[in-house]
Amino acid sequence: LGLSEAQSQLRRQYESSRTRNPAAVRERAPPIKAISREPTKAAATASEETDAELSENCPEPNGYFADAEQCDKYYACRDGQITEKLCPDGMVFNDYDLEQEKCDLPYNIDCSKRPKLQTPQPTPNCPRLNGYYGSQTGACDKFYYCVDGKFNMITCPAGLVFNPKTGICTWPDEAGKSGCTSEDVFSFSCP
Repeated sequence: LGLSEAQSQLRRQYESSRTRNPAAVRERAPPIKAISREPTKAAATASEETDAELSENCPEPNGYFADAEQCDKYYACRDGQITEKLCPDGMVFNDYDLEQEKCDLPYNIDCSKRPKLQTPQPTPNCPRLNGYYGSQTGACDKFYYCVDGKFNMITCPAGLVFNPKTGICTWPDEAGKSGCTSEDVFSFSCP
């Protein structure tokens, strides 16, 4: 793939991940609190123990559910059995559809109520293994797209700068990035 073709493919992939089909989205289940590994009833029969596990840990017998505190941690429930899972570093759990096991870019998911994340696993130019990150050289129009710790440097179209809050190229004043204002980028200020 040529660079511009790869950038177009990346943009299509990114934009499709940002699009939601409201008709297909079910009401979100409440996040799951930390899982207790202890049986809830010492004298419970096997079926009662399964029911207790289901009612205490799995909101539904099958589905994927967000952790209550950590945005990149989630739980898979299959037939009432729960398994703790973790998204790849730099991705967070997308809880828009309980039937889909999907990790997504942080820009697409509201993690304000679940702010904790796993410990970063940085590599050169990638503060986390996956995601979009501003250039560390201070270049306003450049950013890195990181996948599994390997990066591609991408340049924004002329006149745009990388916005670290949204992970896309925007107008300089929308980005609100120090040293990357319209005056800095265009060497122009209103009289």
